[in-house]
Amino acid sequence: MSNINWNNVNWNDWRNINLSDLTWEDYQNINWGDINWNDKEFMIQAIKIGFGWWMDRLIENHVLLNDDDVMTIGITKCGGLLHYASNRLKNNYDIVKEAVKNSWFNLRYASEELKNNKEIVTIAVAQDGCALEYASNNLKNDKEIVTIAVAQDGCALEYASEELKNNKEFMLELLKINWDVILIIANHYFEDELREEYGCDSQKYGCNYYS
Repeated sequence: MSNINWNNVNWNDWRNINLSDLTWEDYQNINWGDINWNDKEFMIQAIKIGFGWWMDRLIENHVLLNDDDVMTIGITKCGGLLHYASNRLKNNYDIVKEAVKNSWFNLRYASEELKNNKEIVTIAVAQDGCALEYASNNLKNDKEIVTIAVAQDGCALEYASEELKNNKEFMLELLKINWDVILIIANHYFEDELREEYGCDSQKYGCNYYS
């Protein structure tokens, strides 16, 4: 714990405090109500440190979530911050791209327009094929995107368009890339036969999200 007397701290003069020296014990003693959460310069410096407390307080106070500079820095530390961003920033190409690079899961928070951005979706499905779930219908029908997704995780085929699933030639190409898609393909083309023969379908034995 630092030697700061928190009762005497004037947060309007926070530049006299070396924020990087604060410990977790110090954070327990801070009177958060004394902090001006609209102080953009303070928030940028605090977030750069990377402590989760600052992220949490930023979210709790709903301030600066529409500020390009604050959110750009915040998302480099925690891509999930995109979830709390304004709709305007969820449609900001650079911010969303950074968030998706941080984690594919953040694609779900992007605007509909950027869910249709091939570069951003490619970044996501290359990390985890099942990010295809959050892509636009247009890109779920894109052979290149679906191929990248299936190469990463065969279960991603479940999220591809029906048009592509009905393309037998394309399905055979995907089998060459990832044999794990066989259960999805079998279920798609032979569902009735499987139910009649075994009283069940191949979904029962497929990917986790079938259940």
